[in-house]
Amino acid sequence: MLTVSQELVELERQSLKNLQQVETLMLSSYGRRLPAVSQLDRYRLLMLRIWSEKYKVSLRFILGTLLPFYWSKVSSKHANSKWGFGIRLATLLSGLSEQILSDAVKRTYPDKGNIAEWRWQRRTRMIAAGQPLQREDPLADDQFMARYDEQIRARRKELIAAVIDEAHRRHCYRDNPWTD
Repeated sequence: MLTVSQELVELERQSLKNLQQVETLMLSSYGRRLPAVSQLDRYRLLMLRIWSEKYKVSLRFILGTLLPFYWSKVSSKHANSKWGFGIRLATLLSGLSEQILSDAVKRTYPDKGNIAEWRWQRRTRMIAAGQPLQREDPLADDQFMARYDEQIRARRKELIAAVIDEAHRRHCYRDNPWTD
């Protein structure tokens, strides 16, 4: 169990990671830079991540849905700016925004394809969790083959224990990609 100080450190780490993802996406997709973001606003931006997990859509989909909607409602001075979101953060993360996002998800994925895609990505990540094999000394083929064989056997045991085991796969827990 984590202590309060450990939880705060983890929250800070998660908020910085999320901010970096948002900044990268804003710069690459919209050519906008975010100004210095306070700690409280970093924590608020975690709401985008929560929505991403809740609706099983990407951060790109969320911002691509909400920002154009709000930019059409505000003056062109703010919408065409090269800084920030062009709207207040409170507006971007409001209940209305969540309703707009929910409606957009239902419109874009009427057959819940977002959940099927999310499951496929999670399963792929779970199966391919191993690191690529790297050879330090290409001349030591016997050692290499022995180490490679050992890694393959260990990986096979992991897959059998974690993925193939039907009882584990059907165990109910939140966001289990193997169950409905």
